[in-house]
Amino acid sequence: MKNERRINVLILLISLIISVVAQNKQVRSDDFWGQTIDIIHWDTVEYMCSISPLSRFEGYKSIFGWFTTNNSNPEAPVTLDKNYKAIWIIKGNALFLFDIEIFDENKNLSEKKFELEKLTNNKFIPENNQFGQSQFSMGIMLASWFSGSIFIKRQPEPGESYCDCVYRRETFKELIFKNGILTQQNMAFFMNTSIDGIEIINNPSLYIKSQISHYDYHRISYCEMLLKDKFTLDDNQVLSDVFKRTTNDELLWDNTIYLCSESPLSYFDNYERLYPMTWPYGFSLVLKEKNYIAKWTIVNNKLYIYDIVFHAVGENNENYEKIDRYQTIENFTGRKFQQIPSFDRKALFADWYSGTVFFKRIPVHQESFSDYNYNCEPFYKLVVEKGKIKSMEKTTYMITN
Repeated sequence: MKNERRINVLILLISLIISVVAQNKQVRSDDFWGQTIDIIHWDTVEYMCSISPLSRFEGYKSIFGWFTTNNSNPEAPVTLDKNYKAIWIIKGNALFLFDIEIFDENKNLSEKKFELEKLTNNKFIPENNQFGQSQFSMGIMLASWFSGSIFIKRQPEPGESYCDCVYRRETFKELIFKNGILTQQNMAFFMNTSIDGIEIINNPSLYIKSQISHYDYHRISYCEMLLKDKFTLDDNQVLSDVFKRTTNDELLWDNTIYLCSESPLSYFDNYERLYPMTWPYGFSLVLKEKNYIAKWTIVNNKLYIYDIVFHAVGENNENYEKIDRYQTIENFTGRKFQQIPSFDRKALFADWYSGTVFFKRIPVHQESFSDYNYNCEPFYKLVVEKGKIKSMEKTTYMITN
């Protein structure tokens, strides 16, 4: 009797743990991703979906049996969630189901219609029009049960890949439905959704804890995961397939100005407060790092700092005019500015710095930081040892600590 009671208590505890773990977690992604293989046709374009409108019904994944194989494209940002693909169309402002593709079983037309009408408690109605090359042989069913958001993104065109940088960073759409009727559509640069905690536990490498308020997790894209598979990263290393920076420093090289991923001055403690702050710390700073820009250059395969530029200081200009910014850097680093003949001005050799710096050109003319082509343009990886350039190469990803 006691053993039975213990077993029952254990079962209850396990059930409670599972129910807590399975609670929905909010997930944010800068890329489009879908929890379904379903597709939507709209204005002659085929779109991937973030969720299936059938997900409102319990047991929708298994109405045609469970899938036994997973042949989905590892690059595709959608999950093979069931053994069939529901195919939808937006006609006017209404969302309709018009076909089902079953992957590993043979079902005739009447069986498919029966199972779907039983699941949804809705009926297919005749539709004589054609969409593309497919006729609505089952008729069409209004998704009158569905209210909520679906994120959609077009399928790649011939010659494109899911992991092409420009395609990945292309905006997508959020469609908002009420009882199957499209009431609003928004351009989307990121998406947020909910997912079972068990999914996160089963696939921890796809999710990281996010610092974004109100969101528990950030989802890593499949393309980034494929790239990570090529490397063995330490626990403290982070891989990114876009250029990211933690400094406002700039690099002058080959008559072009570049942004730096980190400041070589960060080797020293308190480099951010090298010059006095006479207004609230971080005010009007793009990166909230420091109130000055260190300017660097490469001469004869050596890294030098050659200038310091202050951010706008408003009414406190006179306080900064009294500062000898060059002497401050000399005192701080313990090095002296020297005349560099081939550079035709004084510069200070950064012989203290060993590490890797990534740098990318600043947008010019009509370009902006958000342009797809600019974002996808390769940048440079610079390996430095005691101020001397050991190697320099173009890259499309960066690994940082």
